[in-house]
Amino acid sequence: MEPKISVVIPVYNGGQYLRQCFDSLLDQTLKEIEIIAVNDGSTDEETLKILDEYTDLDPRLRILHQENHGAGYAINRGMEISRGIYFCEQDQDDWREPDALKILWDASENGRLDVVKGSWRGHQNGTIFEVENWPKEWHNETVMPLALSTKGLSKLISSPPTVWTGIYKFEFLEEYGIAWNETPGAKYQDTAFGLKTKTFAGSFKMLNTPVCEYRMDNSESATAHPVDGFAIAAEFDSYEHMLKEHGVSIWPVVARQRFDAYTWALLRMLPEDREMFMVRAAEDFRRDAQDCSLYSTQEWEWLQSIISRR
Repeated sequence: MEPKISVVIPVYNGGQYLRQCFDSLLDQTLKEIEIIAVNDGSTDEETLKILDEYTDLDPRLRILHQENHGAGYAINRGMEISRGIYFCEQDQDDWREPDALKILWDASENGRLDVVKGSWRGHQNGTIFEVENWPKEWHNETVMPLALSTKGLSKLISSPPTVWTGIYKFEFLEEYGIAWNETPGAKYQDTAFGLKTKTFAGSFKMLNTPVCEYRMDNSESATAHPVDGFAIAAEFDSYEHMLKEHGVSIWPVVARQRFDAYTWALLRMLPEDREMFMVRAAEDFRRDAQDCSLYSTQEWEWLQSIISRR
């Protein structure tokens, strides 16, 4: 049975939630899937015990072991041995309802579309809330990103990365050389991947159906720690390099998205790190090609206040 979707899970000391993650994928109503869990040098006994327990449990689940290199390296290793039509990333502490992957596959027009993305549900301390990634006018619509207006493309690219809500055609990823940046740890490597796929996809479909259950109360999650603004800046460097490589000039859109990402980071950084990153932010904003029509009055004033710093 050839898989339609290859799900890659980077695993690092996630024993507390790993069974739920694995079981939710093995119970998918879409059976033509493969699951590749890449153990990125886990050290806790519970995680290693669960990985041993699930080894050989189901032929669709493969478990690889490697020394600790970071989430990006682990995901790329899983992608390299994938056999599916589409790639799907799964965090070790999240899970999916049984029809999630079938919903994405059914929307792909039998594997024709480059990217299909849904929405998600957040789970925090017993509270569940549904999050829509897209404006209502785009629900169940398919677009070619680079054919959109400047404002339309900016709106699409400014949507949350949430790469785990999507499936991405391997043929498309390979054509453009899109992979995960292999920086250390698990710090925002989804940023450049999300930006690149939202820019270069020839067909990008947006669903308003939740396809991932996102755990927001895991104190060990990478997003639960103080934000590293320089890691986010490195993701933008990678994105800009790809745009230049392909001769794509959408710099006001890039500037607007950088503003969103950098200001998000500034509000969540440790005070002792904020001043140093503010210098980097000001430098990048000064060289960006800005379009004031993409900002609210308050955002534009904030942008100018950062640019004026010396």
